[in-house]
Amino acid sequence: MRTLITLALCATLTTAPLVAAPFRAKGVFANVFLQDASGCTQAVLYLTQDGTRTFVFYQLVDVCTTAPQAIFLAEGSGTASADGLVVSADRRTARVRLTVTGADPTLDTRGFVGTIDVTLTRSDLWSAERHVVTRQTFATGTSLKINGTYAEYSATARGVVFGYGLDEWGASSYLGTTRDLVLDVTR
Repeated sequence: MRTLITLALCATLTTAPLVAAPFRAKGVFANVFLQDASGCTQAVLYLTQDGTRTFVFYQLVDVCTTAPQAIFLAEGSGTASADGLVVSADRRTARVRLTVTGADPTLDTRGFVGTIDVTLTRSDLWSAERHVVTRQTFATGTSLKINGTYAEYSATARGVVFGYGLDEWGASSYLGTTRDLVLDVTR
């Protein structure tokens, strides 16, 4: 049985650009994949920084409801303060702490609002350096384009996303560093 702690529903929808120009990341990033014990509720979080701000992209999905596809419980993207992603000096641990209210003009949200509080710890099961040019389009109509170079290191993750207690989903979360990574989100 799944228990929902404290959730509020936000109906803020916008078609305005989420960031005035594409976000240019330099420094650290976290890519997090989490799920609840049943495997039905899954979250994806992506955060990176440019020195003064944190770029955020998140989704919370119920994959066990198929009417005709998974149900998006929450989705958001945009920028938050730099303390939304805090990484240790040795870059082995990171903490994601965001309060999503639905009223922040730099963070476009749909669905649940509340707190995201997740801790990542590097596991070093694998690492990679990549140059990527990619575009992902989600069922909600959001498009995420990424272009640049980064290094990534496997990590374990656990925490709370909008009241759902979630643990790592396989060994797929990672921490990394970026060089000239450009992100462009449109809806």
